[in-house]
Formats: sequence, structure tokens, C-alpha cells
Amino acid sequence: MDAKELKTAIRQLKSSCTDNQSVEVRESVGKMPSSIAETISAFANGSGGAIVLGLSEKNGFEPAERFKAHRIADALSQACSDKLTPPARASIDILEYDGANVVVVTIDEIPLRDKPCFVKSKGMCQGSFIRSFDGDRKLSPYEINRLLEDKTQPSPAAVREAVCNALMHRDYSELARGTQVQVNLYDNRLEFLSPGGLYGTVTAATVASAGYSSTRNQYLADILESTPYEGGFVAENRGAGFKLMGIELGRNRMEAPVVRDLVAMFSLEFHRRTDQPSIGSAYDEIVSFVSANEPCGAGEISAGLNIPRSTVTYRLKKLVGEKRLERIGTERSRNQKYRLP
Repeated sequence: MDAKELKTAIRQLKSSCTDNQSVEVRESVGKMPSSIAETISAFANGSGGAIVLGLSEKNGFEPAERFKAHRIADALSQACSDKLTPPARASIDILEYDGANVVVVTIDEIPLRDKPCFVKSKGMCQGSFIRSFDGDRKLSPYEINRLLEDKTQPSPAAVREAVCNALMHRDYSELARGTQVQVNLYDNRLEFLSPGGLYGTVTAATVASAGYSSTRNQYLADILESTPYEGGFVAENRGAGFKLMGIELGRNRMEAPVVRDLVAMFSLEFHRRTDQPSIGSAYDEIVSFVSANEPCGAGEISAGLNIPRSTVTYRLKKLVGEKRLERIGTERSRNQKYRLP
């Protein structure tokens, strides 16, 4: 957000007398608001937005007196890096508005594979937020589970590459006419079926290896390699499709594609991750908190999740027994901490 965009945004806020879906104003005189990390989380998990510090909403969005722009900007930069998981890489600027300096932080929406962005001290369950009109709303367990579930599925780029390969390399001969490329979704996998087996010298063992490439349909390949698509071409870097699929699946910690080569059909499968994370129970809530703050002790967990320490201690013992958490220090030590195995 530049100075011109800032003036336009403030004019809109003055007209409606409140913050809105994409802009939040904070006075921030003396210190940074304690809830600023929640707002950053909300914008990062939504469609992005901007926070303007140094304006007084109660005084009609006029510059706040005694606002220290540079000090607040430094504190905000540290909060973006240290108070959130994953860290929010925001753009922070000091701009002039109505004769005074204000701090403007612009937060982009984070990639789906990195969501939810949450406040470390609160843990994933209590510290994940989303923007709703002029405020920040805590994500529900269902919403968080859906975001986590998306991480167990292949990315659109991997799916597009698989479909492109199936259409480009299928058998279009007379005997195969009427047989369709199929994309079948099952509970545990996504399957791509293409008429005709592998072509030329390529085998199931070498199809994913660099340097192995045979083209059954040369004219079609030439067309797809010269057809513009999203800043590139429909098919690019012939022979690199499987490498791209492997990279995309690896980002979501999924296994490499499973290849089956038959005489009349080629099969490619993306298997869904089986270690799907869940926050459905109170025990999962503690695991999520430890994951974000490890190593941490029972007292920190109790304060962060607002759970009695005796309850936390009981649950920690069970989680250690199930090997979902690992204890650091002796069992009876008051200073023992916990981390993921």
C-alpha cells in the first residue's frame, strides 16, 4: 500500500465509521496492541489485508498523538517473525498521512499448504483466526481440520501435469478410439488412466528418470508445447513432467506417483497421506501447542491453552506413553519439558 492507496482506504473508513474486511486501524500509542498477531493471522488465513497503526478510530481516523512510528515498526517486524507459525512475511512501511507518520503493514494470503497461520503462544487450536467484516474470528476446529486435510491431497499443479501427460501420450490409434482418459477419485488415492501402455524405450522403472522420454504423438506434443497457459505453456520441458509431479507431491509430504504399465492401459496414482493431522480431541490440542512452542513445559501449556495444570499433566503423561510426545528431563523433575518425537 502506497501513500495514495492509504488516503483512499482511510477515506472509505471515515465514510463507514469503522474498519472493514481488508483494512484494520490501530492507535498503538505507547506500545503495540497485544492482539496484533491475531489480526495478522486473520489476514494471512483469508484474502490478505492491511493494518494501519498510528491512527485513532475513536477520533475519526485522525493521526494519534505521541505515536512512535519507528519503534512500532520494529516491534511489528519482530512480531511477524517470532509470534506466528508459519512466520508472516509482511511488507512494513512508514508513510505520511495528514502531516504525521503512520505504520502500514500489508499481509498477503499465505499458500494453502501453509495454512493455518496461528499465534504461537495460543497454539493452533486457539490461535488460528480469519477476517470477518471488521474483526478477527477464531477458526473453528472443523475449519482447521479442513485446512489440514487439504495438505494431504495433491496440488493443482501436480494434477494438471498428470492430466496433460495422459492426454498427450495416450494411444489415439483406431483400435483405441472410444476409450477415454479417466481421472478417478477414491478415498485413499487419485487415479489417472490413459489408453495405451508406455511408448518407445520408456519403462515403468525409467519413466521418472531424467533423460528418458519418448513421444507417441509428436504433432500433439508440438501443439501443447506452444499453446500459452498462465505465463508459460500447456506442456513444458519435455521429459520433466514426473519430476514436477514429484516436487509438488513432496511439498505436501506425499509419496512419489505410483506407476503401472499394462499393454492396453497406463495407470498413474497419487496416494493420499495417511498421517492426516487432526485436532479433534483435547489431546491433539496439546500436541499442536507443543509443535508450535517446543520445547515447552506443563505450565506454559496450561497458560497458553487455559487448561488446569493438573489436567495438562495427566494428558501429557498419556501422550508420552503413546509416543506422541517426548519428555526432556527426568519424570519427576519440575523443570521437565516436552517436544515432538
